[in-house]
Amino acid sequence: MRPLGYSYVNWKQVKAYFPTELGVVGEAVRDELPAGDVQILAEEEIEGNRVHAHGRFEFLLKRGGKRICIVEAKKDDILQAKTQSLVGCESLCDVEELSVTYGIATNYLVWCFLKNEADKVTEEMLTVSLESGRPTIESLRTIANKIISILQ
Repeated sequence: MRPLGYSYVNWKQVKAYFPTELGVVGEAVRDELPAGDVQILAEEEIEGNRVHAHGRFEFLLKRGGKRICIVEAKKDDILQAKTQSLVGCESLCDVEELSVTYGIATNYLVWCFLKNEADKVTEEMLTVSLESGRPTIESLRTIANKIISILQ
């Protein structure tokens, strides 16, 4: 694995950059997971060893033995983002000798959560609800809670 950048995010440092709705969700995430317990790697690339594949993620979340590979859907192409995430998950399983990895493919309104196991892949789709063109706090909490549940 060749990291391109690291980010140890303290919510107070980034809160000002997000709309109020995301601030509420960020505080919920912070309250659920111990401070400094989650590592966020940005622009991560992984080359498989036995798996001949190259994975690239916008973000890789690490907590203990859990990994979440996050890929942005370019031009709203969720299928391509899911494929990219799963190829990267396979490479990551190979390199880090993991039996399970998680992926997220998103255009920030549609969130596709993937669980990549040795013999199967499961998928759950969630959508951010909008009111007056802004995401609802409830739908953002649903996304945040899903991520928290994976990392716990």
